[in-house]
Amino acid sequence: MKERILFLSDLHDCHIHWYGTTTEARLEKMVKDVEAAGHFDQLIVMGDVSLDFWGWNEGGSYLQETPRSNTDHFMKTYMPRLPKPSCIIPGNHEQYGVGKWREITGWGREYVLETKCALFIAVDGYSGNLDPTEHSDGTYQPVNCDFIEKAMADCPDKPVFLLSHFFEMNKESDRFKALLKNNERILALMVGHTHRSAVLDAGEDTGHKPILQCGNYSYSGEKEPGICFWGWRELIFEDDGTVRSFYHTPYSEYHHGDGSFVQEEGDQDQWTAQ
Repeated sequence: MKERILFLSDLHDCHIHWYGTTTEARLEKMVKDVEAAGHFDQLIVMGDVSLDFWGWNEGGSYLQETPRSNTDHFMKTYMPRLPKPSCIIPGNHEQYGVGKWREITGWGREYVLETKCALFIAVDGYSGNLDPTEHSDGTYQPVNCDFIEKAMADCPDKPVFLLSHFFEMNKESDRFKALLKNNERILALMVGHTHRSAVLDAGEDTGHKPILQCGNYSYSGEKEPGICFWGWRELIFEDDGTVRSFYHTPYSEYHHGDGSFVQEEGDQDQWTAQ
């Protein structure tokens, strides 16, 4: 194995407790589960570590009368205990402007990450209406194709993965879809947001590029609590050039309504490329 990369998404350090577990206990379990999984060469958090600007129910914590940044709390409390090196991209619930986001996380809202085996280009799908003065659920904007093309030109030899908290393909530009279709170097899109883990098809107009969903460590829907269990996506670069990916679920116990259920440790939602 040449390189092993961990993708965590939709962790939601917030005021809501799911599956009979407090937020603190859930995130402590996440840290311990990742520690038990062994060595990773890189960690990428795919957004929604908070509900800081949430537009529903109580609203976001950062716009309350007494502001609280759960993104900042996550970065100080949990991020230092996760594998290094590590980085993070913003989700639709982290609508901080470029300066504030960098102040809290140390990262830009868009950036390029070159690892030993691949080029990861993080684009900001939810770049509309930053620093909102009212509660927001995030405003999607078509991705910056100039940014992607320059990053690929600057590093012409490695396979490419495009990262965003989500790609809303029905709102994307024809230029972006053509960029996907006409570039074999782009192996996959990687997303969070849906709290799911399946491998999807981005559509015929993208050349059927795969979308690798990165799951959640929060919830997968009150009506369907077992549709995607706590876990993370791994991306593994083998010595023979094969790239493998799967969603890993550690052992977990869940409580929902009057019932409870167990998820055994295992791998699912496999994807492979040469």
